[in-house]
Amino acid sequence: MRRLLRNWQLKVLALFIAGTTWSVVAYAGNPPGSEAFRGITIEHGQPPIGLVLVKEPAPVMITVRGLQSSLANFRRENLHASVDLSTGHKGTNLLPLKVRVDSPDGSVVFSAVDPVNTAVVLDVLATAQSRVDVRTTGTPNNCCILGARTATPDTVTLKGPQQQLLTAIAFVSIDLSGRGASDQAPATVQLEGPDHKPLTQVSSDPLQVSVSIEVTSVKQDKPAGINPVTTGQLAAGFQLADVQVSPTVVQVEADPGVLTSIHVIDTDPITIAGATSDIFATVSLRPPPGVVVLTRGPFTVHFVIKPAPQVQVTPSPRPSPSPTPT
Repeated sequence: MRRLLRNWQLKVLALFIAGTTWSVVAYAGNPPGSEAFRGITIEHGQPPIGLVLVKEPAPVMITVRGLQSSLANFRRENLHASVDLSTGHKGTNLLPLKVRVDSPDGSVVFSAVDPVNTAVVLDVLATAQSRVDVRTTGTPNNCCILGARTATPDTVTLKGPQQQLLTAIAFVSIDLSGRGASDQAPATVQLEGPDHKPLTQVSSDPLQVSVSIEVTSVKQDKPAGINPVTTGQLAAGFQLADVQVSPTVVQVEADPGVLTSIHVIDTDPITIAGATSDIFATVSLRPPPGVVVLTRGPFTVHFVIKPAPQVQVTPSPRPSPSPTPT
């Protein structure tokens, strides 16, 4: 025992020097440090009954410390900042933050949080009725124009902070790009304030409405020819030499989808049965369904009829008889 206690001051000094030397050598390759993580979202529970959070608390910055090797493997997902809303009251509340660092081996520890307290605004939970505004983006097909826009139901029940409900706007947005016909489809109700910022703490009941969009086709017109329709056959020995129509072109109107396939308009049937001379006829036109003839009549057709040329057969020459031998 005396040997152990002999010169004990020198022994303690030796241990201190050895420990210090080891620490210097160890930390030289893996020194301690700190790292700040910005934008950490604040978690929270439910506020007192009858109150609601006006907006989410602003994110904070949390600083942790540890050895460089530990900090290199540390992730921001292991940081948690929270605030207790159960003791809050209506209006602005300055509440302390709680920070938790998930480090299983304890090599990374909490150092600081900025700010230490967070401002939380609570308001009375209320409900209100709001009409649904139907907004559109894009433009319909160039063949069409936009008509009435209605939502069913056209009024929804909003629930959220009382002050926000006073100016809350409920709307749905419909894309009209390329539409060529009326349509009806479900749409999600969106909520915003007068500054056009979303109201994340306000909810809508129902969440979806049915939106009816009326798209009307704009009729277009173009020129088309007249196609005389005939019945019967000319008399034998006669032929149709020419057909003359007046006017030669008429203007027609229809929806763009129909108009593209229209090139000629048929007439009422004109009989040419047994005809041996020219026929002059005033006719009516028969446009297809959905097509309107804008040109006013009368519409006349002149059939030029002429005798068919006779085909004359020339007889073949007879061969001369062979001479009789002497």
